[in-house]
Amino acid sequence: MKATGKNTLEAHSASRPEAAELAATVLFLELAALAKAHAHIVHISTPRGFELVERYSREGNLATGEICMHYLTFDPDIHGKEFGARLKVNPPIRSGGREALWDQIKAGRVTCISSDHSTMS
Repeated sequence: MKATGKNTLEAHSASRPEAAELAATVLFLELAALAKAHAHIVHISTPRGFELVERYSREGNLATGEICMHYLTFDPDIHGKEFGARLKVNPPIRSGGREALWDQIKAGRVTCISSDHSTMS
């Protein structure tokens, strides 16, 4: 992306579509179910991700999901110009989804809310 000059917040988000996140979530949930292991999905950025975790739990698997505060706080359409590259996270913060994510918390589907703090040098 950088070599092509496509290094904007929008390009970053477009390179990581919701479908890719959901496919990875399903794969992990399926592998955990086969191994009879606890699947804890971190950094879920879509309501559909939490619905998948809930479905697997209802089927008798141990599955939980986490969300980071930035998914609940920021919207690239509203905050993108002000914060720019500082909103580049993985999976990306998706436009127009904050209220639906808060609804997932109200519905009891979110096991953990995290800061995603990771120190780097």
